[in-house]
Amino acid sequence: MAREMMMVFKTHRFQSGPTPLTDEELRRITTPLTILLAADDVFVDSPKAAARARALMPQAQIEIVPQCGHMLTIDRPGLAEERLGSLLLD
Repeated sequence: MAREMMMVFKTHRFQSGPTPLTDEELRRITTPLTILLAADDVFVDSPKAAARARALMPQAQIEIVPQCGHMLTIDRPGLAEERLGSLLLD
């Protein structure tokens, strides 16, 4: 099912969506962050997003997950829990 959904996403651009945070808003985030980005995401330029996050939030731990599309938790079940679980237990 994820493959079929990705085909729809590759051929259709949605008009609405969340407003991205400004650089100043991102700089104000001081909490520890773990950011998981999908290497094959058709909506997000993951290398560009990672570079922006590194520049504005140096405390962030950023991982670009290979062989993974926009639906990271479907494409790589268990990965988010593995990476984020220890943060939630601390």
